[in-house]
Amino acid sequence: MPRIVCTRANCPQPSSGSSTQAHEKNYHSVKHTVFYDGIKTTIHRREDGKLPCPCGSKVHARYNFQKWSNLNRQLPHPGSESSPYPDEPTTHDAAAPYPDSIQSRPEAFAAFPAPPLVETSQANQSLRATTRNPEESCQDDPSADVDMPPEPIPTLPQTPAETVAYLARFNIAVEPTCLLTICTECHSLVEHVHIQTHQCRLHFRGLNLPAENRLPSNAIIQSLLSSLGAHQPRPIPEGGIPCPPGVNTVQGYKCSIPGCPPMVYGAEHTFRKHWSLHHPTLAVHDRHSTRVQCFPLNTQHNDGTYIEAIPATLSNAPSSAMQHIHASAENCDLRSHTQLFSVSTNARRKGAVFAQSRWDLAIDGINCRQVANTSSKAVYDILPGLERLPVVCRDYYQYVTDRIPQLSILVRRHILSHSPSNIKNKPFSRPQELGTIDKDSDYVARFIAFLVSHHHKPIDKFPVPLHPELGAQLEELVNQLQEKERSTESFKDLIHQTVWLIISRPSQQFLENDLLCPFTRFLIASNLRDEGGFSKPNAITPNIAKAQWAFRATALEQILRIQGDYGHDPMRAYEQAVKVFITDTHPVLFTTLRQHMSFFSALAYRQQGLSKFQWNIERTVLSMDGHPISVQSFIDGIQNTLTCVTSVRYTNYSEGVHTKTSYSSLIKLPYQANLANPVGS
Repeated sequence: MPRIVCTRANCPQPSSGSSTQAHEKNYHSVKHTVFYDGIKTTIHRREDGKLPCPCGSKVHARYNFQKWSNLNRQLPHPGSESSPYPDEPTTHDAAAPYPDSIQSRPEAFAAFPAPPLVETSQANQSLRATTRNPEESCQDDPSADVDMPPEPIPTLPQTPAETVAYLARFNIAVEPTCLLTICTECHSLVEHVHIQTHQCRLHFRGLNLPAENRLPSNAIIQSLLSSLGAHQPRPIPEGGIPCPPGVNTVQGYKCSIPGCPPMVYGAEHTFRKHWSLHHPTLAVHDRHSTRVQCFPLNTQHNDGTYIEAIPATLSNAPSSAMQHIHASAENCDLRSHTQLFSVSTNARRKGAVFAQSRWDLAIDGINCRQVANTSSKAVYDILPGLERLPVVCRDYYQYVTDRIPQLSILVRRHILSHSPSNIKNKPFSRPQELGTIDKDSDYVARFIAFLVSHHHKPIDKFPVPLHPELGAQLEELVNQLQEKERSTESFKDLIHQTVWLIISRPSQQFLENDLLCPFTRFLIASNLRDEGGFSKPNAITPNIAKAQWAFRATALEQILRIQGDYGHDPMRAYEQAVKVFITDTHPVLFTTLRQHMSFFSALAYRQQGLSKFQWNIERTVLSMDGHPISVQSFIDGIQNTLTCVTSVRYTNYSEGVHTKTSYSSLIKLPYQANLANPVGS
């Protein structure tokens, strides 16, 4: 006995299917959507029960949806002379609408074609709803009683060049020096045994692709990689390798101490571990390193192993043309640029920051590199003992962070509020991430070192005026830092007094001119580039937020220290001694900081973001911000432009004589006689 019996009139296969649901999908679904010649087409079942083929061929029509779907997946699409995946022969006479076993049913069922199936369970009711979905496919039904045809065996490449091109279609490449496997979509290295799983999970999941564009099996990919030698990667040389095309690089660290193993570290904290393990007795100011370009060996396991990327160099024997170009550049002094900043008369060349803030007028004539060095990490080498400043600042702010809960929530809400008329609902608290405290304290340490540098050795055209009390405090701090026998914990009071004087003691010059604010000067110096450029606004606001949190933490510590002078009332201490220095009410450093935060936030919001590029799966169309560009037409356009430029004839009017000269004759180079095929010949 069959498992199901369909009661629909003229059903071609009333007993086919493992369940009523599978049978309904295959033989009685109303319509389906299919892609034909790249166009999405909706196909409706005909009155005779067959699904027509999108090509219009009558021999391709099928009762069985699965057979019809398999036929339309064939690439290329079968012609009208062939008819693969034919329907099964009918099991009963076409003139008899029902099988013999059902012809004896009551006449009432013949008059009313009520339920399409004999089953009347709850599952059958839900089945009727599913059959009305025109987008459903029986591929999602694991119980469908239809034999799936085997996938066509792909034609594998035979030569190494064909193998490289074949793997490139699936974002896979092999680095030629050490035979490392690369994912060109992620721009990173992946172990060859994991590349198929990596592609399947990250780049091919959920894609409905034709057979020739589907990701091959792991066995096929491994065999192709083995043919290129990627199954046995070569050892990484100590000096690094040329950066593989398409792999992202980062700025890493390489130890410059003689006799040290030539290892590369991609992060500063791992490099500090190297110093503590291999050079524990070496003084901090004697630990030297070199910044190099590097890339991670394996991004999946994150084992911290980095490879130095050797920069691409010109050929050992450059061509005559390249030699002439270099000689001309040297004669014209093309590669050199002055270190002195000059105000540009063109507003477009200034950039968004200088055009809106007019800070360029305040730094006209300064030495960009000299000023920038006073705000970089190199500032710690100006005076002995300054290298201890980041450590003592971290210890101080960790101590303050642990004391935050000692103040009431109301007082902490006032500390977080920049306006007395708009008190925040959220209280001031520690950052969520543990490393944020260290980053904020390091930024404040650089700010203090910047002030020490300019107080010790001022720059004529870039003054940083300080209050006399603050200047004396900085001198005391430097003297104490030079005492190596003094412990780190003993600097808490000294660091607190220094930061609090920075906040609460504005100089007279600053009160007269906002541009002479110490923090404004620090922002200019820390974001100024050697060639006179300036950082983008979205890179400045995170650093301002670091100083903002640190200054509020110092204000909280000040309340805890002086609340005894106000009857142990922290709110009274805040109102009378702290409020004026951390709100937008008076011309103090914190007010200027808040103004800079608002200014750069507005610029960053209006700043145009990076364009988003996307490839189609065949790598033939590149979309830029949603606008598609055909790669082939783009390449053809470039070639046509070059052809047009090199073949154009220029009209030369010289001494009243009208002549025709070629493009090559306009460029007279001393080496052109040695060229086998000069340009334009």
